[in-house]
Amino acid sequence: MSDHGDRPAFPLAWANTLEAGEGLGLSAREYFAAKAMQGILASGPTADRDATIPHLLSTIANMSVLAADALIAALARTGTEG
Repeated sequence: MSDHGDRPAFPLAWANTLEAGEGLGLSAREYFAAKAMQGILASGPTADRDATIPHLLSTIANMSVLAADALIAALARTGTEG
C-alpha cells in the first residue's frame, strides 16, 4: 500500500512541522474505512440473519477496511493526491 492511507484525512498547512509518527486525528485510511462502515450500516439489514452481533460487526469492520484499502490503491494507481 502506498502512503496515501497514512496521510492525514484533513491535512493542515502547519502540520508539516510535526515529528514523524505524530498525528492530528484520523488517517485517510481510517476516515475512508469509517465512511464505508457508515454506508454499510445505513444500508439496512444484512442477509446473514443467523450471525451473532459480534460476528456481524466484525465482518462489517473487515469489509470497511477492505473498501478503504481498495480506494487507497485506486488513488495510488491514478496518481490522485488526497
